[in-house]
Amino acid sequence: MTNAGSFINLLDSAGSVFRVGVNGHLTFGQENPAVVTHTSGSSISCTDGAGTAAECTDTRGQARVTTAASTDPVVVTFDNAFAVAPTCIISPGDATTATDFEFATIKPVATTTASALSITPASNWATTAKIINYYCFE
Repeated sequence: MTNAGSFINLLDSAGSVFRVGVNGHLTFGQENPAVVTHTSGSSISCTDGAGTAAECTDTRGQARVTTAASTDPVVVTFDNAFAVAPTCIISPGDATTATDFEFATIKPVATTTASALSITPASNWATTAKIINYYCFE
């Protein structure tokens, strides 16, 4: 994250953690990215939506995973735990994932602890590549 065009820029010892641009856009950063896991999946990553893993933060990102036909949750482990369990909003990042979100027996549910976001389906995930957007805040 750069300071160019910042109206407000908050820093810690590792660099920028929050920035409000002159255009009003909010930008979040952190030293280490959040980590995505899925016990029975493959092709697992966390990105910022543009494919940059280093920009996947505790506040926002895209969990990318090819899920197996299981009810194993997709878990985003925060690099720095929140003081309390955050409120997280999840949404599908593509049409394939939207099908799982809409399908009556799969509809995933997000639950949080101070250290992680778990996205668990009501029944087996479809065996496809998923993109799940998340945004978490205290």
